[in-house]
Amino acid sequence: MLTDAVNRYLAVRRATGFALTSEGRLLTQFAKFADARRQHTISSTIAIEWAGASQSVLQRARRLGLVIRLARYLRAEDDRHEIPPAVFGADRLSRPTPYILSPDQIRAVIQAAAVAGYRTLRRATYSTLFSRSSPK
Repeated sequence: MLTDAVNRYLAVRRATGFALTSEGRLLTQFAKFADARRQHTISSTIAIEWAGASQSVLQRARRLGLVIRLARYLRAEDDRHEIPPAVFGADRLSRPTPYILSPDQIRAVIQAAAVAGYRTLRRATYSTLFSRSSPK
């Protein structure tokens, strides 16, 4: 039964510090969905069918991503579990590439903070805050 496998997976992940509140609820729903269809292992067909029942493409991708991670975990012990392809796309948005400021740009930010805004302590606070980590 997949319900037992999901419970073991969630227990291991939670023991390592992950809360997995909504993820745990979704994986439990997936296990019940698969158990109702008498599926004892993860297959691409059942995973895509379950994830595809969601309204939005992003939610489908998120659901399928959860099942993919579960399948990878379970496949380490039982190779009957199939790792589904990510047919709905990435389940997480990619992070933007950080922009590193040059020393001159940092000095310009500090100068702008010192003169911008109302004449309050805010000017001194922001210019001090930004200048604490700036290169000399």
